[in-house]
Amino acid sequence: MVIERYLPIWGGAENQLQQLATRLTKAGCEVSIVTRRFSADLPAEESLAGLSVRRVGVPGSGWISEVLFIAGLVMYAFRNARSFDIIHSHGALKMGAVVSFIALALRRKSIAKVATAGHVARLDGAWYRHFVLFFFRRVHAIIAISSEIEEEMSQMAIDHCQIVRIPNGVD
Repeated sequence: MVIERYLPIWGGAENQLQQLATRLTKAGCEVSIVTRRFSADLPAEESLAGLSVRRVGVPGSGWISEVLFIAGLVMYAFRNARSFDIIHSHGALKMGAVVSFIALALRRKSIAKVATAGHVARLDGAWYRHFVLFFFRRVHAIIAISSEIEEEMSQMAIDHCQIVRIPNGVD
């Protein structure tokens, strides 16, 4: 599972990922979490709540750190390609596109969970827009947590069979 932020940074997406990963582990799946290393005091590897967490990239929050996170994620995936069958992103279109690229290159399946609407409009004018949309449309499955997100994905010319609406639940 790939998420840009994870413990000690905490929010709804991080909570949902942890609950899903814990349940998948209990069901017999092996789950690893790969996240961005925002701070130098965070270890590169650790176990949190029984889950393996790997932080990649260099500490920081600027665009250089973001690019190095993506490069670190790609390198991690290629080095560990034999240890996973599915790569699942928790985030928006850019992370889904990166995961799709990795999955296609390694002949694996990809899932992208999209938790907020409006990401397509945010790509307007971005030099990487076509790259993001090209690869995002090739994700094997998209989890949309609302009808608004499901509609936005449909407007992107994504095959409706790829989109699954699973609303966030309340524990």
